[in-house]
Amino acid sequence: DQVSVQTQFKVNYARTVSCVQRSIPLPSILLTNARSITNKIDELSATLNLNNVSICCITETWLSDRIDTSLVDVAGYTCHRRDRVGRVGGGVMCYVRCDVQCQRLTELEDDDVESLWLLYRSSRMPRHLSHIVIAVIYHPPTADNQKTITHIIERLDYLSRCHPSCGVFVAGDF
Repeated sequence: DQVSVQTQFKVNYARTVSCVQRSIPLPSILLTNARSITNKIDELSATLNLNNVSICCITETWLSDRIDTSLVDVAGYTCHRRDRVGRVGGGVMCYVRCDVQCQRLTELEDDDVESLWLLYRSSRMPRHLSHIVIAVIYHPPTADNQKTITHIIERLDYLSRCHPSCGVFVAGDF
């Protein structure tokens, strides 16, 4: 009896998950720490396309304003990047598949913290979500912990006040 009950539960659960997946088109998100992205574009492109990734968040891009975005473009994706200024290394970026509706929230960025914030909104969202804010954050080992913590808390507080029905996804290396 116990085995058949468990089997029945698994079948019902699988059906429920299947129905939820069809009705709620949430993005698939990949996070990686690149430690220099320029020599990994071909591998990244293959990974994104093979796995049908909606949004790819990358830390430690090691890009600078001397490296043109066209050198790190991935076909079928829009590149949002935020390079570290004044020092080598660091940096964050996101690739957003071209059919995914995202806009960058530059007003949430801060010169003292390596972060990039995106607003995702699909034409069909779950009732309890108006949109999803996606953040990628890189916190280097020598960075000021308090500044990063304060940055994240202040942004989450702002989002809860200004966008009370939004979901938040914070990813990164911190």
